[in-house]
Amino acid sequence: MKFFTSNENLKKQYRNLCKQLHPDFGGNEEIFKQMSNEYQELMMKGFDKTFKAENNEQTLSENLKEILKSLINIESLEIELVGSWIWISGNTYEYKTLLKEQGFKWNNKRKKWYYTEQEYKRYRAKGSFDEIRKIYGSQIIQTQQPNYIGG
Repeated sequence: MKFFTSNENLKKQYRNLCKQLHPDFGGNEEIFKQMSNEYQELMMKGFDKTFKAENNEQTLSENLKEILKSLINIESLEIELVGSWIWISGNTYEYKTLLKEQGFKWNNKRKKWYYTEQEYKRYRAKGSFDEIRKIYGSQIIQTQQPNYIGG
């Protein structure tokens, strides 16, 4: 990377470089093009998101562990941990009240319940759920299956 020092505030760095390097502000056109190409490559590769996924060594908080413990015995739920978010799918209708009590919210686009401890801000993940899994990492939590007697 010739022009950008890190993935943090990539757009802010780009804007500042544009002010310095743009030909309309006395910059060199060739250098400006090189900087623009580097920015586009970083954005296309998902530089920001990939960096987060590779360096995201998170541990579960006690609160998340307690929530998972309370849900792990419900066999009809499919529980997935994506980054620091818990996503619930499967047969959730009859557990709707329980999920709401624990702080889960319904995501109509994904047709799943989710929970996060992050402070609320409008979050619009781009791409499919599979792409989000690749970016932030994913772990499926196995629910306990009932033991059946007989054959």
